[in-house]
Amino acid sequence: MDAGRSLWRRLDESGIPLLIARLVVGGLFVWMGYKKVLEPVEFLKQIRMYQALPESPPYFLNLSAVVLPGWR
Repeated sequence: MDAGRSLWRRLDESGIPLLIARLVVGGLFVWMGYKKVLEPVEFLKQIRMYQALPESPPYFLNLSAVVLPGWR
């Protein structure tokens, strides 16, 4: 064991923190998608509240409701 290297450097070089970060972000996206699938109409209403997309033609809103991850 190299006495000059700190515990944090060895931990960082092992790749474990990066793996944990990837699992957390991936789990967050899975959880948001699950919540979005449960109430798709409510999610579409929330997107509509921001008024960032035109309401006509409606496929812009529908496509964004499918593509964006959910929140709540």
